Amino acid sequence: MESATIAATRQVVDIPLPIMAAVTGHLQMRVKCSCGHCCKGRFPENVSAPVSFGPNIMALASYLSTYQNVPFKRLTHLFETIFGLHVSEGTVSNMLNTMKRISKKPYEMIRRKVAAGKVAGAEPRGCTSPSSTWRPATAARTSASRRRRTAA
Repeated sequence: MESATIAATRQVVDIPLPIMAAVTGHLQMRVKCSCGHCCKGRFPENVSAPVSFGPNIMALASYLSTYQNVPFKRLTHLFETIFGLHVSEGTVSNMLNTMKRISKKPYEMIRRKVAAGKVAGAEPRGCTSPSSTWRPATAARTSASRRRRTAA
């Protein structure tokens, strides 16, 4: 064989199963000094309950619930069947309230910047049909969006 060259490549993309949640355990140590004084360690700031859900699970719950409109009951079933996590509907509600609180400041900053701009975003492309061309000319403003119809 004189020289070999790559003729083509192929890839297979997959998600390994089972998808498992990573659990990080935290221990609080207590020590009693020889003088009789007791000292106790502290948990990390974000670990405030015997079982807490991390930022990735909360972000996924928020995304699926608010953007994909997955109802709470289906969301809890999804967590159980895909990740093996028992999450109650009340916990999902608490996650969404937490995410709402966390995202309030960034949301307000973005809202102020969009409101201050002349045009936040524009879509100049049109859609052609046999009878006419729609030019959405959508201007994402705080007060209105417009559509303009032009002849083909």
